[in-house]
Amino acid sequence: AIAKDLEQRIRKAEVDQHAAETEVVEIKAETAAIVEAKNAEVANRLAELEASPDSWPAHIRLKLETTEATVEALKGEVLELQASASNTSTAHCEELANLQKEIGMKESERVH
Repeated sequence: AIAKDLEQRIRKAEVDQHAAETEVVEIKAETAAIVEAKNAEVANRLAELEASPDSWPAHIRLKLETTEATVEALKGEVLELQASASNTSTAHCEELANLQKEIGMKESERVH
């Protein structure tokens, strides 16, 4: 009688375990479907926002405008620095050429 009782309890536990495993699989499938749907919602909303910057929150638009203005200002500074470097390089080349002429003239004076 005890063995039969244990066998029945084991079978019931196995059935319960199988039911629980099935429920876990179902819950995982439902969760995956919910996550997929939410991801699709997010992707659609992102596409809407990208298509229409006017609908962006004001602080994001302001940050974007500020960043774009900063980028333009930095581009201007880079151009100024490049021009300055070019002018400085040209001036140094001219100075070097003048010094070389001077050295050449002094050397020729020594020879004479």
